[in-house]
Amino acid sequence: MSAPVSVSEGAPDLAATEQVADELVASFDKPTDALAAVLLAADRGYDFEQIAATDGVLQADGQIVDADGGQLLPRYEPSELCSTTGPVCRVSARRRSCTP
Repeated sequence: MSAPVSVSEGAPDLAATEQVADELVASFDKPTDALAAVLLAADRGYDFEQIAATDGVLQADGQIVDADGGQLLPRYEPSELCSTTGPVCRVSARRRSCTP
């Protein structure tokens, strides 16, 4: 991936966001797998900068690991809207169910 996209001065620009999206899609089998991983990462408390950073690898279950395989700590508390059980995403009673 390219350099991390900074959101410190507001929302990232469209070109940077598209570049990150293209790189994420390329790292998964299908675009829907990439989308599911991003949604699960956000649910775990990771922010855009962590998801887009080059020093981490986004896993299918939404975890981000470093080059040594250690899990990076999310910047925020998890929202816990989704919980994973194998390849299925089940959304809590606060939201309707989904299956990525």
